Amino acid sequence: IRDDARNIAVPTLLIYGEKDRETPVRYGEALHEAIAGSTLEILPAAEHFLYRERQAEVLIAVGEFLG
Repeated sequence: IRDDARNIAVPTLLIYGEKDRETPVRYGEALHEAIAGSTLEILPAAEHFLYRERQAEVLIAVGEFLG
């Protein structure tokens, strides 16, 4: 995935939960490094289903990114 990610040439927002065991933050960090100009948001103490657990914070992050 990292090799393909290097080809992404559009603004990209990556949102990860600090305590996500299924897709750990280190995956997000690797993608963030691979995607030039990407933005990485890490939600403290959040797990995998961010859109359910931390819906307001996800919406704020997306809104700020798109803003």
